[in-house]
Amino acid sequence: MATPVVTKTAWKLQEIVAHASNVSSLVLGKASGRLLATGGDDCRVNLWSINKPNCIMSLTGHTSPVESVRLNTPEELIVAGSQSGSIRVWDLEAAKRWGLGGWVSVCLPSRCLYFLCPLTK
Repeated sequence: MATPVVTKTAWKLQEIVAHASNVSSLVLGKASGRLLATGGDDCRVNLWSINKPNCIMSLTGHTSPVESVRLNTPEELIVAGSQSGSIRVWDLEAAKRWGLGGWVSVCLPSRCLYFLCPLTK
């Protein structure tokens, strides 16, 4: 008896260059299903809005490649872990990082804005 052949069709919805080097992790937000976060060997966490070609926010602060990214359920916080063992938490609503002070960049279509976040507890 012959086994039926199952054919699946796929369509490319979007293609982006997410990082300057390898992408090591990604997560899709559960609340909207439209927010994508990527972590890469370039030590950045980039945020994307599905169906938009450009990064909407690039979070810096890690000094070694990012290996893990997670969004909380309401998509307000992002946590990223790196190869060095450090964990960074960013408040996406305020575009501020909690923990050690560092640079956070917010990418807009026409320019990037940079903030130096104060040390907080």
